Amino acid sequence: ADKQAILAWNPAQPFVLNVQRHREKRIIFVTFISPDVAQVALQDGAAPNMIGHTRIDPLTQHKADPAGICIFWHTGPDLMPEEVAAHFEMRLNQLVGLSATVPQMPGVEETKVAIGLDASSNFVAYVKTARHKKTGFVTFQTAELCQVVLQDPQQPRSIMGVPIDAPVQHKSEPNTAVIFWKNAMDLPEAAI
Repeated sequence: ADKQAILAWNPAQPFVLNVQRHREKRIIFVTFISPDVAQVALQDGAAPNMIGHTRIDPLTQHKADPAGICIFWHTGPDLMPEEVAAHFEMRLNQLVGLSATVPQMPGVEETKVAIGLDASSNFVAYVKTARHKKTGFVTFQTAELCQVVLQDPQQPRSIMGVPIDAPVQHKSEPNTAVIFWKNAMDLPEAAI
């Protein structure tokens, strides 16, 4: 057994399947139960720039595993697989509106079907930006999903390190949230 490759898995944690630290580099690989769950983590508008006391780079998709993401960091304390798993379990539970006390938690696919979406569709339909106005428009699959995001007490305050104002409801499109930023020339649509 490789003692440097730490595996942290708890059957009570329904989203995270495996967390493994690279032997030499400051990289942690997180494998979720499905590619859809990995996409929810990657598309989280409030994606962390900190886990515990460690500042991390933006989350990236694993190159070979569609259910996996990579977390990189350069300074600060080492990330422990247990704290990474706990972070994603808590955040994903918040994102899909589930409580950790529910004995049989539905997966992301079941949650999508329950709210009337196709199991393979994303929560976000598309993103547009008006760069000259430093404005982004995030259109969700449903108006209900948009409201969940707008009412989230942990709304994102930055995207890729760019500070943003709290998202607001679009004036005429009930399934669209609008974000504004001031301190950057551009924020790529893919980042939003």
